[in-house]
Amino acid sequence: MKEIFIPALASLLFLAASCNSNGYKVQGNIENAQDGDTVFFARLADEGWMPADTAIVSNGKFQIEGTADSSEIFSYFFENESSYYQDILFIEPGTITLSLKGSNEDVEIKGSKSNEIYRSTMDTLTAYRKEMNSIYEKAMSKEEGQRPSEEIMAEIKGLEDKAISFLKKQTSDNIDNLAGYFLFASNVSIFTPEEVQGIVEKMPANFKSKPIIQDIIKELEKNQATAVGKQFTDFTVPGIDGKEIKLSEIVKNNKLTLVDFWASWCGPCRAEMPMVTELYKKYHDKGLEILGVSFDEDETAWKNAVKEMNMTWPQGSELKSWNNEAAQIYGVQGIPYTLLINQEGTIIAKELRGENLENFIAVQLK
Repeated sequence: MKEIFIPALASLLFLAASCNSNGYKVQGNIENAQDGDTVFFARLADEGWMPADTAIVSNGKFQIEGTADSSEIFSYFFENESSYYQDILFIEPGTITLSLKGSNEDVEIKGSKSNEIYRSTMDTLTAYRKEMNSIYEKAMSKEEGQRPSEEIMAEIKGLEDKAISFLKKQTSDNIDNLAGYFLFASNVSIFTPEEVQGIVEKMPANFKSKPIIQDIIKELEKNQATAVGKQFTDFTVPGIDGKEIKLSEIVKNNKLTLVDFWASWCGPCRAEMPMVTELYKKYHDKGLEILGVSFDEDETAWKNAVKEMNMTWPQGSELKSWNNEAAQIYGVQGIPYTLLINQEGTIIAKELRGENLENFIAVQLK
């Protein structure tokens, strides 16, 4: 199951929404804490999480207060022998009540629109996750360790789809406040390029200007420029013999070109290679050419892998790992990654593997 429920806090950049300088107060209640225990707060800044404040618990209560020139993202952390709490907290003008009621998932926040939206969203997603886990665990106990039936897995997948749809709607409906912004930045990978574009267009200007959104916009533009149906973008890569290989030369001389992004250290890439080798043997004479683009840095490991796996098609690498030109042009985020281009230079498929890749090539070269 996809883990979409807990935002990747450490990967986010500092987020701020303009407002006048105002005071804030966080009044907290916490169960299972002893007098003298400490609640820690950190602020998300450009350089990462920075210590912001601490609060000493007394009679199950704690408090922090201050002023902020803008709304900010904080995290809070508390741990003792019986309790553990860690999550985010939007610092906004006014008084915010934070109630920690015994578990990290039993939290109540009042007094702030962004915090209330975020907490409500996370509570609903947690309920979906618990239901999925319950179904799975019951099925595993009945099957005595065997994989649950297809019907059970379909039921779990249905709940997961509902959770994702809910999260997308909450994000889109609240993109004008910090909660929606945070949900989007934390879970951008669950959105299609079209959905990303629609949400970015709805954002307030002050959110759009933030570094993380600027990076998302750049990736979106790159994706659109190399989408299926678009003309390919040319690149040149040093070949295994030291001579340069130009993608456009391969494309114009073959009915179908498969650009295969891989690396010798990539287990899934190596697992796919016997199938790719058979495809090449079967379809090369019918018009298929493959250009392998390696993400290796170690030249010896790259060349040995090419030889060991009998990869007889053109191979190139800048030996720059993920920083190679082709990866930047086509926005490659993971390997193996495939790109199929017809002789007219149109991208006709992306990210096909295994049986799907073979069937597509068979249809194109029938």
